[in-house]
Amino acid sequence: MNGRIPGLTPGVRPLPVVGTGLIVGGPVTLYGYSLKNVGGAAATFRIWDNETSPAGTIIVTLGLDAGEAVALAAGVGILAANGLYFESGGAIEGSAWVSGV
Repeated sequence: MNGRIPGLTPGVRPLPVVGTGLIVGGPVTLYGYSLKNVGGAAATFRIWDNETSPAGTIIVTLGLDAGEAVALAAGVGILAANGLYFESGGAIEGSAWVSGV
């Protein structure tokens, strides 16, 4: 036994996600997210493998109804070589769970 609890990855931490913009720059691994639409209308969000704009490779795209929340754990993680950029089409807030920062 290596002393680790199965299913938990050491070094994963939450980073805030509020509105459109950079979550974190540089190579990171995305392990999941917890997001809520706090607006009064349906909204779409995307997480991009990019540091400066909503372009490049889309890692996640999802729509949320007003007041809807979603959480996803990505198991072994998804490598973003260039960083994580969050694009929001509404009032979405929460956190992205990453390592490598």
